[in-house]
Amino acid sequence: MKKKIIGIAAAIILAGTCLITTSSFAVELGGVDIHGFISQGFIISDEYNYLAHNSTDGSFEYNEVGINFSKELTEQLRLGIQLFSRDIGDAGNNKVTIDWAYGDYRFKDWLGFRAGRIKLPLGLYNETRDIDMLRTNIVIPQSIYPDLLRDTVIAANGVSLYGTIDLSSVGSLEYQAIAGQVNIDNDSGFEKYFEHRTDDFGTVVTGDSDSDITYSGALR
Repeated sequence: MKKKIIGIAAAIILAGTCLITTSSFAVELGGVDIHGFISQGFIISDEYNYLAHNSTDGSFEYNEVGINFSKELTEQLRLGIQLFSRDIGDAGNNKVTIDWAYGDYRFKDWLGFRAGRIKLPLGLYNETRDIDMLRTNIVIPQSIYPDLLRDTVIAANGVSLYGTIDLSSVGSLEYQAIAGQVNIDNDSGFEKYFEHRTDDFGTVVTGDSDSDITYSGALR
């Protein structure tokens, strides 16, 4: 038993010294699907500050809360929105934002259309990170999914075409194409993420930032 406890403790330390508790729920009310999640973490590092925290002293400033509503108006048309709030050190500060919100009209299996604030197909996790059953209890690789840039890369305001093409005996091809603009809010963590990268060049990221039209796509 003692060896088992030591092994678990070592695994927690090697995992990045971060412990997160998560709770999620799903209900239906008047034909509206309601899903949500709450997570609280504690983060500590023995040598350097991690994720914008004063983490060498330990910090509970690492929490996320989200609630989303969706309704199927017809067999082809679906509407949805998610409200999101988080605190990650001195970024976020529990400000409530619209995480994603769009109308989805699917003409056929091979052709659908979305308009609004659309989740971006970044990596394998960005589109599904807030689905109840897939919500992770660990900090995922920061080189691919940096938490300080979450609010910037989670979605774009624009339009999208998507669909699934049947390729018969060889399977199917799922595609998605998006055109829009991302929100760059320095308070969300964008400024903190680039702070140490710009110091070497004598520049600082301050004030509001704008983005050009972003084009994104995925094939699976």
